[in-house]
Amino acid sequence: MNVELSTWQRAGLIQALGAVRGNVATLRLAFGVLEAVGFTEEEAAEIGYREEGGRATWDEAGAERVWEVELGKKEARFAAGVVERWEQWPVGRAEEVFGLVEGLQRIEKGADGE
Repeated sequence: MNVELSTWQRAGLIQALGAVRGNVATLRLAFGVLEAVGFTEEEAAEIGYREEGGRATWDEAGAERVWEVELGKKEARFAAGVVERWEQWPVGRAEEVFGLVEGLQRIEKGADGE
């Protein structure tokens, strides 16, 4: 299923996933989600996305951009848990963090809210 993420939500999820530690099964799952949400070379070039000193930045072109990302239920459940446990979210972006979790939970529950 698909979820719409802002550039900030997508970059934040990438950072949160990058901090995951665990056994091989956990790492495989995290890596799979990173593969799905990571920016392709073309997407990164389109918005000037770059990571410098552990911080993601992008040009103004990416500020308002919304991306459609496809994840399975298992991956969405895992990603939602990572987002909920990560302790680096800035309070000034709380609404975007809440929207990220809600979008991932919609995938987990299915389009019809099962």
